[in-house]
Amino acid sequence: MLFSLVACDATKPFMSQAQIDMQDKNYNEAANNYYNILLLKPKNPLAMAGLKTSAQFVLDGKFEKFSQLVIENNVPDAVKQYQYNQKYYNRLKSVGVDINWPTMYNEVYEDIKDEYITKLHYSSLELINQRKYEKAEEQFTQIAELDSSYKEVTVVRMSSVLEPLYQRGLRMMKNQNYKEAYFSFEKVLEYDTKYKDSQNLKADALEKATITIGVLPMGNQTKLDKEENLLYSQLANKIQQIPNPFIKVLDKSGIESRLKDKQLELAAFLNPATAVKTAEGIGLKYLLFSSLDNAQVDNFNPSNEMKVAYEAINENVQKGRNGAYQFVTRFKKVNYTETYQMRRVAYKVNYRLANILTLETEIADSVEIEQKDEQTIGKYEGEFQNLYPFLPAGDFMPETPTAWRNQFTETKRNLLSISILSTNCSQAVIERIVADISFYINK
Repeated sequence: MLFSLVACDATKPFMSQAQIDMQDKNYNEAANNYYNILLLKPKNPLAMAGLKTSAQFVLDGKFEKFSQLVIENNVPDAVKQYQYNQKYYNRLKSVGVDINWPTMYNEVYEDIKDEYITKLHYSSLELINQRKYEKAEEQFTQIAELDSSYKEVTVVRMSSVLEPLYQRGLRMMKNQNYKEAYFSFEKVLEYDTKYKDSQNLKADALEKATITIGVLPMGNQTKLDKEENLLYSQLANKIQQIPNPFIKVLDKSGIESRLKDKQLELAAFLNPATAVKTAEGIGLKYLLFSSLDNAQVDNFNPSNEMKVAYEAINENVQKGRNGAYQFVTRFKKVNYTETYQMRRVAYKVNYRLANILTLETEIADSVEIEQKDEQTIGKYEGEFQNLYPFLPAGDFMPETPTAWRNQFTETKRNLLSISILSTNCSQAVIERIVADISFYINK
C-alpha cells in the first residue's frame, strides 16, 4: 500500500531509506518512500526511476497472490485482489509513473468477475424470495461496484433485477457461450415466464449448447454372444441419465434412423475412412466406440479336499522327577475336510470417445471388472476351536486364527447366480465408463 507521509522539510530522509530498502529487497517499503518523495517534489527523476523499479516488483507480487487465489478457487478474494491491484496501478500513474500491467490476467479476471457477479445475483434473488429485501439491496449495491449496469437495479422493480441477467444471456449468446446463456435465461424465467423473448432464447441456447453422442454397437472379441448386448443397452441408457441438460444420446436405433434419412448405412461407421464424415452428416459431435475384449464365466461346483491342520492339546506334565506339574501345549497333526465352491464373472471393455470436430480421441481407456461369490466350509470331527493352520514359531502360542476358523461355523448357502453376477459386473463396467465420460463432458 502507498502511504502519504508528507514532510515539511527536504526529501533526503525518504531517499536514503528508499535506497536502503532497495538494497534489502524491501520493495514495498522502497516504493512507499519513493512515492512520498514525488508527493513532495513531483517529477523528481531519481524518485520516478526508483518507484518504477520497486513498484513493478510489488505489482508482480500482488498478481502472484491473485493467481494463487484463482487456483484455490477463492473467487471473492481474487476479485478483491485484482481491484486492489488496479488501484495500486492507478495511484502510480497519478504521480506520473507508468509500469507494466500484466494483461494476461485480464481475461481471467473478467471470467471470475462474471462468475462472482452471477453468484451474487442468484443469491440476491433467493433473498428476495425470502423477503429479505434490505440484504438483497446490499448485494446489488456490491455488484454495482463491479458492474455499472447494475446501478439501476432495485428490488421494488423486478424487471430491473431480471434485466442484467437477460443482458448477460444475450452477451453469452454473442460470445457463443451457450451453456451460460441457457442458465441465465433459465434463471430469468424462474421469476417471469414471459420476460421478453427469454423462452425462445433459452430454447435456442439449449439447442446450440447440446452435444450429441452416438453410441455405436459394441464390438465383441469373445466367444460369448449375449454379454455385449446387455452392456450396450445399459451403456446408452446410463449416458443419457448423466445430469446434464446439454447431452443427447443416439443409440443404434437412433443412429440408424438418421442414417436412413441421409440414405446411409450403419456399415459406414465400420470404415475409419468414412466414419467421421458419416457422423458429421447426421449431426453427431462425439462417437463412442466400445468393445468387449474379454469375458470369463467360472462356475465351480462344490469340491471336497482333505487339508492338514494342527490341534492344540493341553497336557499336565511334571517338570523333572520330583518337580511340580505344569500345563504344556502340544500340537497334533490332524486332517479336516474343506468344501469350496465359487462363481465368477469378469469383463474387460475397451472404449474410446472421439470428437468429430477436432478429429481427436478425447478418452481412451479400458475397464476390467470382476464379480465373484464364493464359500469355504470346513468340517472337523474334533474341537475346531483348538485348530491352527500352521505350527507355532518358537516357544510362543500363535495368534488365534479367527478368520480361518470361521469356515468351521459356516452354513451352506446358495451362491449368487451367474445371471446376477453378470448384471452386477455389467453395471460396474458401465458406471466406470459413464463416470469418465461425465467428467470430461462437464469439465
